Amino acid sequence: MLLRSAAAALLLSTTPAGAVTVNWSQARHATLPAEVSRNLLFVQLTVHGAPLRFLIDSGASESVLDSDTVARLGLNPQRSQSPAAGGAAVTAGYLRGLDVVAPGVTVVAVPFAVRSLEQMAVHFGRRIDGILGYDFLEWFAADFDFAAHQLRLTEALPTASAARSCVPLTFIERLPYVSVTLVGPHGVERTGTFLVDSGASATLQLEGLYATDPALFSVPALRRGAGGVAEATAVAVLRLGSFEIREPQITRRESPRPDHADGVLGAGILGRFTVRFIYATHRMCLTPNAQAGEAFGSDLAGFTPVWPQPDFKPLTVESVSPGSPSARAGLRPADVIESLGGHPAGALTVDELARLLRQPGAHYELEIRRGGDRMRLQLELPQVQARQLPQP
Repeated sequence: MLLRSAAAALLLSTTPAGAVTVNWSQARHATLPAEVSRNLLFVQLTVHGAPLRFLIDSGASESVLDSDTVARLGLNPQRSQSPAAGGAAVTAGYLRGLDVVAPGVTVVAVPFAVRSLEQMAVHFGRRIDGILGYDFLEWFAADFDFAAHQLRLTEALPTASAARSCVPLTFIERLPYVSVTLVGPHGVERTGTFLVDSGASATLQLEGLYATDPALFSVPALRRGAGGVAEATAVAVLRLGSFEIREPQITRRESPRPDHADGVLGAGILGRFTVRFIYATHRMCLTPNAQAGEAFGSDLAGFTPVWPQPDFKPLTVESVSPGSPSARAGLRPADVIESLGGHPAGALTVDELARLLRQPGAHYELEIRRGGDRMRLQLELPQVQARQLPQP
């Protein structure tokens, strides 16, 4: 599963800013239907005459077009060099500005970096043409309505609905940060600064000193999984503005963040609200939805699925966490899953698969293909009792 923002994982270059303008058709608002998958919001917009699928991502400091999509549209990005981790360099490109068209509104001359989004696409089992980040969101009051599957765009006015509870945002290099208070199992409080990242499917990721703070966790040792990430549930309360969220699902990473923040507030929290981002006034406003009081679910199987391109088939195992139920069942990286509990794997969406793998005590027979061999494995999920949490 993706724990960090797909956009943040990309190597960013400086995209030239153009004269971006917003043209409204009539009333200064637009309602766009959205797909919600793993708490992330995707919308279909038109660019260069083609309907494209975009992730709407507050954790992206710039907007991105997939390099394959750019080639398919016949666009010619300018080339640039972007430094990569470890001193290497990757060739990147940018487009000076394209019109992004939606019913009721056109954003003229949006700048785009050009990157490959293949890694994101294979984890979602669908093509993703681009990411819309700061240079799109800054022009609106943008409502992420996860429950209604909508993205609503209105003119960025300095007012917000009285029904909403608003918290201030701090922007650093075009990324929004918010103050979050965590309460440990013995009542000790820690208040830190977290990146607000609607492009990260995680709930709350703690990094650096917060990941090992003994006041926040009753078990000091980290159980490491794929990618060095460990799960924990010892934080008793998360306070965000006037809301309290009890026993949030937490992931921890010991290494400090380059931006020196204490972690990431991801879509697993944001998806429990209708979230209004008003970048112009540095505010985020929250209205709880029906999922606000539900218990947090987590993957109980311990393997990472991918759907390879070009046709996003078949369901394939990317990695297996050591000691997990999947490891005990004998599942290995590169195994192809043909069925799970009688469900043809090719017919399962990423969200349907996630629901099956969050069922405490479930037992599934896996039909897999490993090289030229076919075999059956027995996957038993642990007995973890979900608890109903109070409304924030």
